Amino acid sequence: MKKGFTLAELLVVIAIIIILLLVIYSNFYKRKGYSELDFTTKQIVALLREAQSNAIAQNKDLEWGVYFENTSTPFYALFNTKSYSTTTSVKRYSLPSSIRYSPSVIPSGSNLTIYFNKGTGLPSTSTSIVLELYVSGQVLSSSTIRVNSSGLISY
Repeated sequence: MKKGFTLAELLVVIAIIIILLLVIYSNFYKRKGYSELDFTTKQIVALLREAQSNAIAQNKDLEWGVYFENTSTPFYALFNTKSYSTTTSVKRYSLPSSIRYSPSVIPSGSNLTIYFNKGTGLPSTSTSIVLELYVSGQVLSSSTIRVNSSGLISY
């Protein structure tokens, strides 16, 4: 009686190992994406709260806001005054490649501006910003940031 493995048995073992590695990699990649979504959501909320705090404190005697742009390189930025421009921008962040704005909230090629009135901190608009974790053509998860008319920022 000979001992050893046949070629078929060896191929089956290699296939099982490859499948296990793909499952492990896929789960790792998804977790990484969820972390990016969570981090980006918290960073945007912090920026909105910073803009509101600066407006309430009447920092530089100006309104403060956050600008969201959904172009080929989507970004968001903290700015001072009632409208965004590169000269009024204070901080600017790009969205990670796996995160996108929901097209139903900020359509492709458009933007959204939220500024807070100096002294009161009330927002120019009540709205929601929806971020989506988008991998391989699929939305895996989403996160919604809400700014209501009284200035409450939640997610």
